[in-house]
Amino acid sequence: MTQLGNFWPNLTATETITDCQHTIHHQIVVTDATGCVSNSNITTGVFSQLGNVVSNPDLRCVSVLPNGNVQITWLTPSGSATDFNNYKIKRNNVIIDSVGTFPQTSFIDAGINANNFKYDYEVVSNSGCSGKNAGSNSTNTLSSIHLVTSTPTASSCQVDWNAMPLLSGAGFYEVNRDIGSGFVLINNTLNLTYLDANIPGPATALYKISVNDISGCISRSNVSNPITITSLFENSGYPKLITTFPNPVTDKINFSKPVQQLIIYDVLGKCVLVDTNEITGLDVSNLKVGRYTAKMIVDDQLVVIPFIKN
Repeated sequence: MTQLGNFWPNLTATETITDCQHTIHHQIVVTDATGCVSNSNITTGVFSQLGNVVSNPDLRCVSVLPNGNVQITWLTPSGSATDFNNYKIKRNNVIIDSVGTFPQTSFIDAGINANNFKYDYEVVSNSGCSGKNAGSNSTNTLSSIHLVTSTPTASSCQVDWNAMPLLSGAGFYEVNRDIGSGFVLINNTLNLTYLDANIPGPATALYKISVNDISGCISRSNVSNPITITSLFENSGYPKLITTFPNPVTDKINFSKPVQQLIIYDVLGKCVLVDTNEITGLDVSNLKVGRYTAKMIVDDQLVVIPFIKN
């Protein structure tokens, strides 16, 4: 026994613990002026300091891999790694694995199929001298993006997906389409749905959603099943609503009546020109030679007309 101090006349004493899971014995001793010594019973307990509780990492990206596995990416917590134990990986609020390396910033959840379902993920720090969790209140949850498609018409595709949700620095969802020449960004949106109503056909189209994060990682959805586009919507239903001339065009394309809004897409479906003013003609001299599609609003109705630029 080592004497901690003289606490007379108090009936209580406090000892600062600086060890983890340390067994300590305590006893009270009173020495009388005559020289006799009174000893109390001896108590035994296991005590531990709290230690450094590492903050939860900042989960930033959840990306579906081609085989259906999911890769999650996070930012390492700031501060000291002292007393770090591991990161607990949670899927749908159930711990599925752990990572014992403090600087590690990614993990692949293998053996699932995120091509068919969406999954929710958290990463929680397990730390402190006695293995304390940083707490679920300070961790964030991200979901894998699962998209589905449908074809409302022979020349369009409806794309729907679930929220991640978006974090700071990741301002929108990116809709990407592949019709045979690789994926091309066709739209940025805050919505969870997009109607692709202007697909150059006939073609087979694939879709995926991506989110670019401020940390540099990219979240990607599953890739849709192939969508067969059998035709291009060419002013269907409004055969006499508007005419365009000349076609092919070299410098300026003209409209037979005012157009309220106009968007031009190239043969890959990429938006190359937008005009939101009411116009009766448009300078297209800066466009490259090739086939294009003009999607316009005329008399509050959507009209899609293909044209050729010489």
